[in-house]
Amino acid sequence: MTTLDQTDVDSQSVTAAQAAAPGGEFLGAAMALVRRNAISIARLPSALMPSLVFPIFGTIAFSSLYGAAIRQYFPKLNALNWFVPINIMQGAAFGGVFLAFGAIRDFETGIIDRLLAAPLHRRSLLLASILTAGLRSLIPFVLVMLIGLVGE
Repeated sequence: MTTLDQTDVDSQSVTAAQAAAPGGEFLGAAMALVRRNAISIARLPSALMPSLVFPIFGTIAFSSLYGAAIRQYFPKLNALNWFVPINIMQGAAFGGVFLAFGAIRDFETGIIDRLLAAPLHRRSLLLASILTAGLRSLIPFVLVMLIGLVGE
């Protein structure tokens, strides 16, 4: 009869924990943090409004305003070809700025200290921030692209 070595038990428990988390420990923790940030976006929609209103307003107002001036000299050009990409970048910038505000709030409330004390990869904190910024930037991107397609 053989006895289990302590290293065998530890390796079996780590394998079971990694198998239980979707995508392993690293991706599972990152996805949980992205889900937490998405819930905070849904709970505070006023933080999402500037990143939606300003790019949409800029696309509609400036493309119609400068579109007439551009068409006067270049009848085949469309002002949306310039204003849609500019306002997509503006929406992405707003998404990054408000993500930074959320990170500041997490530092002030002590959530970051608790997450750093938890046994999770620090890269998952960084990946969660990047994915959340991408999610926040995707919403203005889709709306401005729809306006650009309708305006063509």
